[in-house]
This record gives sequence, structure tokens and C-alpha cells, in this order.
Amino acid sequence: VTLGLDYLTADNIVDNAVNLWVGFEATPEVTVKARYETVAFEMNGTDDSTKTTLHAAYSIEDNLLVALEWSDSDTDAGEIGTFGFADDSVTTLEFIGTF
Repeated sequence: VTLGLDYLTADNIVDNAVNLWVGFEATPEVTVKARYETVAFEMNGTDDSTKTTLHAAYSIEDNLLVALEWSDSDTDAGEIGTFGFADDSVTTLEFIGTF
């Protein structure tokens, strides 16, 4: 298991930000990861944002990986945020080759 915590404190546009993540190797071929992010803005009219991401990957061969990722973003205002966060969910399927 791999755990991580990033914390940012600032004083202009961003008040603070937290990124908490965990990774787990279920088998030598399967990995699972999760990440939670939150950003608190100091600017007037800008809403705080959160994002949750779940990621699973399976190694088909030594040089081929398939990954499925789901993420859900939320702003306090319920609309597109200023810095790339929006109220939405995204699912991606990736095939990653190493050459």
C-alpha cells in the first residue's frame, strides 16, 4: 500500500489545497488507486472545489496495460469552476503500451 498527502497553503488566489491518495497492488497484474482533492479559494465569487478519482489497471502483457478511471468533480456553486473543476463525472478507458 502506498499513501500520500499533499498540502498547499497560500495567501492570494488559493487559500489551501489538499490531495490525499492511496495505491494498492491487489495482484502483480492488478493495481487500484484512489485520490481525493479539495481546493479552497480565497477570491470572492470563486467556490471551493472537490474531486474524487478511482483508478484500476490490469497488466495484460509486460508491455500492455489497460486502465479504467472514474472521477467526480464538484464545485460549491454547482457550475463550472474557474480553475478546471466542474460538476461532472468522467469515465475513461485507456490502453497503455510501453515500447
